[in-house]
Amino acid sequence: MTIKNTFFLLLCLFLGLSNTFLETPPAPKNTKGIIDLGNLFNYANQYIPEKAILNNNETNPITDLGATLGRVLFYDKKLSLNGTTACASCHQQENAFGDTRKVSIGFDGKPTERHAMRLINVDFAADNFRFWDKRTTNLEGTVTLPFQNEIEMGFSGTNGQPTMDSLLSKMKTIPYYPSLFNAVFGDEQITEKRMQLALAQFIRSILSYDAKFDEGYEQVDNELVPFPNFTEEENEGKRLFFTFPPRNGPQTDRTGAFCGVCHKVPSFSILHLSLNNGIIGVAGDTSAVDISVIRSPSIRDLVKADGSSNGPFMHDGSLDSLAAIIDHYNDIPANPANTNFSGLLFPNGANEVKLNLTDDHKAALVAFLKTLSGNDVYVNEKWANPFNESEDLQVVLEDDCPTIQSSLAVTLCAGDQYKGLSQSGVYTNIFTTSSGCDSIETLTLEVLPLTNTSLEQTICAGESFLGYAASGTFVDTINNPTGCKEIRTLTLDVLPFNTAFLEQTICAGESFLGYATTGTFVDTFENLVGCDTLRTLALTVLDAADASCLPTSLIDQQFAPGVTAFPNPFNDEIYFQNLPIANYEWRMTNTMGALIEQGQISRKTEAFIRLSTATPGVYFIQLSQTNTAQVYVFKLLKQ
Repeated sequence: MTIKNTFFLLLCLFLGLSNTFLETPPAPKNTKGIIDLGNLFNYANQYIPEKAILNNNETNPITDLGATLGRVLFYDKKLSLNGTTACASCHQQENAFGDTRKVSIGFDGKPTERHAMRLINVDFAADNFRFWDKRTTNLEGTVTLPFQNEIEMGFSGTNGQPTMDSLLSKMKTIPYYPSLFNAVFGDEQITEKRMQLALAQFIRSILSYDAKFDEGYEQVDNELVPFPNFTEEENEGKRLFFTFPPRNGPQTDRTGAFCGVCHKVPSFSILHLSLNNGIIGVAGDTSAVDISVIRSPSIRDLVKADGSSNGPFMHDGSLDSLAAIIDHYNDIPANPANTNFSGLLFPNGANEVKLNLTDDHKAALVAFLKTLSGNDVYVNEKWANPFNESEDLQVVLEDDCPTIQSSLAVTLCAGDQYKGLSQSGVYTNIFTTSSGCDSIETLTLEVLPLTNTSLEQTICAGESFLGYAASGTFVDTINNPTGCKEIRTLTLDVLPFNTAFLEQTICAGESFLGYATTGTFVDTFENLVGCDTLRTLALTVLDAADASCLPTSLIDQQFAPGVTAFPNPFNDEIYFQNLPIANYEWRMTNTMGALIEQGQISRKTEAFIRLSTATPGVYFIQLSQTNTAQVYVFKLLKQ
């Protein structure tokens, strides 16, 4: 206990004050210039919607302490060569961690090469590439590059500038860093790797999932149906966003802009297969061309809740409004200089796009894009500047107090481990708790033996359980997560198949299980209910004009250049016609861009593929001509 606290204690006892008043309250989290390690913000357990399934963070999970250190590093101007610039100078919270300038300004006033990306939901993307040109492959390897940039923060080691080692040495002399690094990593060692881990945790923690879109998305099955909380104009904009464009013609109530082919829900990050979007300018140089830009940030929080922009858009800052963005994609003229143009934009000719959107369509798309902006990211204190007006910071450690002798009893099952220990016994000086001042000095560990038990299982002929397929009694070991039991005896009963009968009626021109003519056919098909096997099929083919043969489709047919497709609703075959060449590769992905199936087509003009997935939902099939950049896209709705 410090002298100051001792004096305060004696004074309180003299005045007869209650012990309640002797406790020093924790520093408030919103106090500028104070980091209270005993009163941290919640970074590690924030709300993330169930539908936000894309997550690239597997090796560096967010912790409250790690993200707190990252927050300090992100805002500290002392980490630039002349003490004028921080990461937050170009990634500003009030602008969704973007920049209102066309290009950012480095520590000595020189402009950077490109516009600073907004840092929103960076971990929820279709890939883990970083920068506009995908030159890095993970966030940790990216976050310290600005410190080593000759223009941005000045520790490049070139042209007379010091190296990163000079910055690390400088940080050791800044009072708050040894304490922070010790709190996070267990010692005061300051390294670039540790900086990367902490900065990446803080940037990953910047989440925006409180937009109007998120509210509506939680109320529906998928993004294609109208949202109950949207206006008519917003729902129309959403429809246009996710609907295929017209093919050399005007817009209809079944066509749109299909922005969603590249910007996937719910993160609205860029599709990893995308290439250049038609903007190849270089900021500050009207004669230069840059076709290497093939990535973008999420299109969430393009604007604030009031509709004002979070800065100019695109890598060169050439577009200044949502309307300008829509105008660009509505009419992209052919440009022979752009040899990296994305085929996913459905060009009508070489590097050309014409969506033929009306003014009402454009207004609806703008209205929809505004629904992707939240509120919390702009005002939440945990992402704000922790420094006071003097650019100073004080780290408040947990109260000094003696180690309290404590004990812990742990029981586990044979084969398991606790803190690396797996044998019964008493251990001392094992580890320190994270709360209060207690150190667990004595650990009593009890390891319970595994108990033999048995399991009865019934399956059908042709199936297998744990590799067994014949009736009988088998001895095997299967871990049981409940208690300390192991299944050592397995009694497996294999039931025989029973025969069954099916009558099926189809329409002329269709086929069922490969049959297309009237008659009775004998075949074997597995029945998922019980152990029946369908062995006899009676098939009737109706005339196409029959009322029962009105067309139904498992595929929402969309447009693709010169190629048409027809579904077979009974066996999930898809037939393609007018294929201009042979040898295609096909990929089936879901709406999040995840690969479901893939294969190859060798035939020309007419060919088919057979899908094995039976899960209802919306899917995309892409046909890619081998050794070319042309991509044909079809949209499927399986019911």
